[in-house]
Formats: sequence, structure tokens, C-alpha cells
Amino acid sequence: MNRAIIALALLLPVIYLVLWAPVEALVAAAALVGVFGFVEFAGLAGKLGVPLPLIAGCAAGVAAVTAPRIEPLWCFLALLGSMTWFLFRAPVNHWLAGSSALFAGVAYCFLPWRYAVSIRLAEPWWLVFALALSWVGDAAAFFIGKRFGRAKLAPAISPGKTWEGTIASVAGSVVFGMALMAAVSPSSVAWKVALVSAAANIAGQIGDLCESALKRSAGVKDSGTMLGSHGGWLDRLDANLFGIPVVWSLLDWLR
Repeated sequence: MNRAIIALALLLPVIYLVLWAPVEALVAAAALVGVFGFVEFAGLAGKLGVPLPLIAGCAAGVAAVTAPRIEPLWCFLALLGSMTWFLFRAPVNHWLAGSSALFAGVAYCFLPWRYAVSIRLAEPWWLVFALALSWVGDAAAFFIGKRFGRAKLAPAISPGKTWEGTIASVAGSVVFGMALMAAVSPSSVAWKVALVSAAANIAGQIGDLCESALKRSAGVKDSGTMLGSHGGWLDRLDANLFGIPVVWSLLDWLR
């Protein structure tokens, strides 16, 4: 019951932000979720012996989310900044791990939400598409995998995941994506929608495994506790962090 209440409490604001709220409200929410995610990421990195600067990391991430345009040069500047920070702040034998983790954490926790804002500016329903694909896929994987799953997908990383659940997840996302876009954008080409749905779902499942590997290496069950029985923000949004950029990269082709 608690999980259902938390899920509903999160779903209603998300629907409002995606479809009807001013873009500025979505940007603010995206930046805040990025901050929550980075705090969790930094906590996991700390357990691995790589302390990260919270204020500097959050400041860089918020700047990326709120920037008027996405510039490739900024990725290089962020990398340069993270390398410079640890050049003077950590022992030399921690320099590579620290600077790499800081850059990866900012990119991982914030950049997908900047792409989410860009999708919303293009067409709000595409953002619904990008977000919901992973959620529908997760539900399909859970129900099919729990009942029919036999072949383990990655037992060393996530023992509960099976190939049967993985295939069901892709199929569920494809069916959902095609149904949604047929309803809200009838001019969309069905086979393109299907391919993008599958690509985003597969990317999301890889994101799920990556987050599981991060938690397993840190020796924790959940990335955080902010969402109660749902765990942390990274636990709930790990698939979206990989799936949203894929949808954005294919958006022009999809249209």
C-alpha cells in the first residue's frame, strides 16, 4: 500500500509538469531531481572510497539543466573542471578515480533531464512517451519474469532479472509506444515508433543494470531512502536516465 501511495503521489505531479506546467516549472523540477540523484550517487561513490564535492557537482549539474542550449563544448569543460578540482583536492593516486567519478556523476544525474526539457519543448507527448516506456517495460518484466522467468540475465549484477522478463519488457514498451503515438500523433510512422520504443527500452534496461552494479559494488540494497519503500531516486529513475537521451537523439527521425 505504501508503494502504491508513493507512486501515485509522484505520478500526478509528473503528469502536470510534463503536459501543462510552464516550462520553467519543469526545468526547476528536473534540476531538483538531478540534485537528489547526484546526492545519492555521491553517497555510493563515498562508500567506494571516492568522496565527491556535493556543492560543486550540483552547481555544475544545475547549470547544465538550466542552460538555454546544449553545447558539446560544455562536456569538455565539465571534464576539465572535474580533473582540475581533484588535481588540487585529492592525493595524486585518487586523481583519476575522483575526477572520473565527478564527471560521470554530473553527466549521469543531470544531462538526461536537460534532454527531457528539450523533448518537452519539442512536443510534450514525446516526453510522456520517453518517460512511460521504461515504466511500462518494468511492469511487463516484473509480471512475466516472476511467472515465467528461468534464464538469468546477469546473475552477478541483478539475480532477479531474467531473459524472459527482458523480452517482455521490450515487447511491452513497443506495444505501449505504438498505441500512445497512434493516439496522440497519428502521422507517426508505426515501424519507426516501434524501433525507437525498443531502442529506448533496451537502453533503459542497461541503465537499470548499471545502477544495480553501482549499488552492488557499494554494498547497498538501495541508492537512497528518500522514497521510502521505493528506495532512492536513482532506483526509480535509472532506466529513464538512459532511455530519455535515446529518445531525444532519435526524435527528428521518429517525426
